[in-house]
Amino acid sequence: MENVKLIMLDMDGTLFTNDKRITIETMQSLLNAHKLGIKIGIATGRPVFNVKRTVQAYQLEGVVDYIVGLNGVEVANLVTDRIYYQDQISCDMSCEVFEKLKHTDMNMIAYTKECAYARFDEPRVHRLCKHLQLPLQIYDFSSDTKTWNKLLAMRSYPFTKEECEYLVSINNERYHGFITDVDCFEIVNSKVSKASGIKVICEELGITIDEVMAFGDSGNDVDMLKAVGYGVVMANGSNEAKAVAKYETLSNEEDGIAYFLEKYAGGTL
Repeated sequence: MENVKLIMLDMDGTLFTNDKRITIETMQSLLNAHKLGIKIGIATGRPVFNVKRTVQAYQLEGVVDYIVGLNGVEVANLVTDRIYYQDQISCDMSCEVFEKLKHTDMNMIAYTKECAYARFDEPRVHRLCKHLQLPLQIYDFSSDTKTWNKLLAMRSYPFTKEECEYLVSINNERYHGFITDVDCFEIVNSKVSKASGIKVICEELGITIDEVMAFGDSGNDVDMLKAVGYGVVMANGSNEAKAVAKYETLSNEEDGIAYFLEKYAGGTL
């Protein structure tokens, strides 16, 4: 593992099994890598404050050194408790996104550490609020005056193929989005991605992105898998993610991370 200095992990569909567990095998493989001096990080669409709770809940303190949150908007060093903020979504961008979504039945959501803001009240946003442990406030995005870390387009049943194509079509040079679930599209400033967040960590560590190994499975992992030296997609990953990854491992239900790290450390890849 001498060529790898940092391992970055997506959470849902990658580090977690489908029922939100981290297996003993996966945990042990990360502990072994960390003992070798390899830094461990999480790269996710979730905010840093929420990932910190997860790190504590799964007893990952002392193992996870970095977090790339909100698909690259936030970067946190858990050892020094420092958070770096990159480019955010301005109020004029959110107003523009609202104009492109208002003719649909999709909810538009943004949130801070204190509160979640939504276009309207419906079950999907309540599930999100419960997950983030945030209260809900109905908000008029048509005259937005706030700056956001990211925006969400969501609803309580899956997007159609045509709707997915439409959502991707709204991407431009100012902001871009990713389909991250069958009913969720996440939008961030076009200057940020999981890859840009990892580059911030590389600069702090004094390493190159070629010395990074990353595991992911979905659309918001594409930039990360493409940028790093060792991009590994899970067997359950999307076609988009598989198209850019250099390696493929077993699924999140089959200890894919542990399997790949064992194979790589053993020199059989």
